[in-house]
Amino acid sequence: MRTDDMVREALADLAPTAPADNTALAGMHRAIGRRRHRQQVARVAAAVAFVALAVGTTAVVLDAEGDPADVSTQPDDTSSTTTPTTTATTPDTTEGGAADTNRIAFGPVSFQLPEGWVEVYREPRSSPFTDGDAEGEALCIAPAGNEGVQWDGCSGLLIHQGDFLPGNEGAAYQEHAPWAWYHNTDAAPCPTGPEGNEDYIQAPDGFDPIDQGFRSVGARTAYYDRWRAECPQSGFSFEPEAWYLPDSRVVVFDVFGQPETEAFLASFEFDG
Repeated sequence: MRTDDMVREALADLAPTAPADNTALAGMHRAIGRRRHRQQVARVAAAVAFVALAVGTTAVVLDAEGDPADVSTQPDDTSSTTTPTTTATTPDTTEGGAADTNRIAFGPVSFQLPEGWVEVYREPRSSPFTDGDAEGEALCIAPAGNEGVQWDGCSGLLIHQGDFLPGNEGAAYQEHAPWAWYHNTDAAPCPTGPEGNEDYIQAPDGFDPIDQGFRSVGARTAYYDRWRAECPQSGFSFEPEAWYLPDSRVVVFDVFGQPETEAFLASFEFDG
């Protein structure tokens, strides 16, 4: 038998044989249906697996973007190829910045030193009439160098705080009292004359205040008084002023009329 005849015979054996009756035909149809069903199920399963894989990949991507903890913020960390963008925050120094560097506290208050001024001295003071039972503290602030006309060793402003606040000739301070700015117990030489001269300070218009009332100090109201003083020989005159805060136990003296006083008083803040 030739080779081509053998091939045809083999193919003839593999060819489907017509069923003998309708039952066999129905069985063949059922077999074909089951095979097609299995193929459809396989295709559906493959599609579902593909969709699941795609959804899982998307979830992983979304999770990495939504959780900042998964992104490195270290500049030398090379574990991540994504570097987050950050904006540096600059502290606001427009308020309470350089201006507050010259704020000092004194007893129950604090205040801003005028520009170019310094604290000259801070020392205890006590009443000469109560054997030291009433204690206070004196503070001198003045332009750097403390140069110019001085009173009580201070060319600027004198602030007192504590239980003892000095008034006229060492007595306790009282508002609207005669010459309460003058703490000496004897005559005082003119602050502008040479040392040892006999030009002593006098009260040309009497010792009572030439102006009195109330003035603002920070957010509070103080008793205000102004007196007149004069050196008769030189003709040098001045008008000492005082701002008295009885609840805070603070009094401020401006003996020679400083232009910085108004802004200085406005800067006061209180502990309680």
